[in-house]
Amino acid sequence: MVNPDGLQVLSRIVATTTTGAVQLWLEDKLQWTREESLSTVAIAEFVELPERKAIQSSAAESENFVSRVLRHISDAQVSSFLSDILQCWLTCAPPR
Repeated sequence: MVNPDGLQVLSRIVATTTTGAVQLWLEDKLQWTREESLSTVAIAEFVELPERKAIQSSAAESENFVSRVLRHISDAQVSSFLSDILQCWLTCAPPR
């Protein structure tokens, strides 16, 4: 039988797999897939991980709030980030 309009019939299939993935097939080609395997979790278990042992010194025990915040900023390297932003502000052309 000939199609007088020249239209083509395409089949689309939405399928779910045993692992929980949802897939869309157009003819014999996979169009997209979405993993849903974690959406059907039956049981979960929390495992307690050992903490890293920090070097304890007498200075760390007597650390106050300000010195702790400064240590966190230093550890996070915020100063280099802020200096990069400042340098860009000073050297980059303003938006037009």
